[in-house]
Amino acid sequence: MHRISRAFTADKIIWWLLLVAAVIRVAAFVDMGVTYDGGFQDAMGYMDSARILASTGRLTFYGGGQSALVMPGFVVFLAACCALVTTRLAEYVVVKLALVLVSCATIYVLYLLGRRIAGPRVGMLAAAMLTLSMPNIYVGTLALSENLYSLLLLGLVLAIIGFADRPGMRRLLIAAVLFSLAVYVRQAALGAAPCALVYLVLRGLSPKTVLRYAAIFALVFVMAMAPWWIRNYSVFGAFVPFTSGDGSPFFEGAYQRFEPYGTGAFEAMDKVIEGFKGTEAEKSGLLESAARVHLAQRWSESPWDVLSTYLITKPAAAWALPFYWDAVFSISGYWVLRIHAFVSALGLIALGWLSFRSESRAEYALLFMNVLVITAGASYYLGLSRYVYPYMPFLYIAVSFVLSRALGSRWPSWRKSPDR
Repeated sequence: MHRISRAFTADKIIWWLLLVAAVIRVAAFVDMGVTYDGGFQDAMGYMDSARILASTGRLTFYGGGQSALVMPGFVVFLAACCALVTTRLAEYVVVKLALVLVSCATIYVLYLLGRRIAGPRVGMLAAAMLTLSMPNIYVGTLALSENLYSLLLLGLVLAIIGFADRPGMRRLLIAAVLFSLAVYVRQAALGAAPCALVYLVLRGLSPKTVLRYAAIFALVFVMAMAPWWIRNYSVFGAFVPFTSGDGSPFFEGAYQRFEPYGTGAFEAMDKVIEGFKGTEAEKSGLLESAARVHLAQRWSESPWDVLSTYLITKPAAAWALPFYWDAVFSISGYWVLRIHAFVSALGLIALGWLSFRSESRAEYALLFMNVLVITAGASYYLGLSRYVYPYMPFLYIAVSFVLSRALGSRWPSWRKSPDR
């Protein structure tokens, strides 16, 4: 048994797991079709924007003029892929293969994060869960930003923990760069900053030391974001710090009860913006104002309807409903829905418990705080699982810890110990 344990260390098995992950994901995009985009506006919009950026250097979205509807990071990533080839089919092949590499890198970083927090068994189990996660496999067949954002988010959290282990300027700069890159892909990464500050205090750093490092971190972030701010001001004549499209998801969320779609929001939105000729930012403001009027009407009819929606059903929808499920490998959405909801519920409960009861409670608290922040964001805007998918690996770590404890001595004890 000891010979088997020595032969199959976690650091060796992970490479076999990554090979399995790559095969599954290549098979998935072949099964769905190389050019598959699900007919989803965001996936098509990202690819069109990437082609235009690669050929003209202009950042657009949905085929319009200069845009700030989305952060530019993922579009730049796709444009770099598209610039390598000349045909539409080849673009999709390169993009899908790049997303496979990103997915495998995400699985490996999750392994490192789980290993650091709770040991190699937990890291390996969490990586295996992400490898076999059907929602993750499906999203990997689409040109959507959560693929790249998941990698950057996990890398950021690992860098923050590494900085807390051994504070230093090099590790701080690594965390600041990863944070800036994550924000360039999705502005939701901004929520990781306050979570990191609390975590560093929990790890025993003095508030004065934390604030000193935070000032340097903020300076790096401002320098990284300056080109985006300058570009937006030159295009729109106004300070647009991140995106100009927050009004749309807020408007959709105002009509949501549980299911995010089929609420009548799109029909109502078309009426609000019919004939509107203003800028993206002005349109976003118009939709936000209309959403607040609708919410005020809902509140006047039933305050409990609004409270239950924003405190219960929208967060539940974000974590329980798989996103845009089409039958990859002919697997029924019936099972994907139930397995995903069960894992999400178990992971949320386990992560909350470990944040207070585990020896690594500070690290679990860091994960849990990020989960709470993104849940609050999904509740405020739109309770859609796309927003929380990049945070599912945090739940996998918690579930893996529970499974590891449940298996106990029946699980092989690998030699690799967590880095402290």
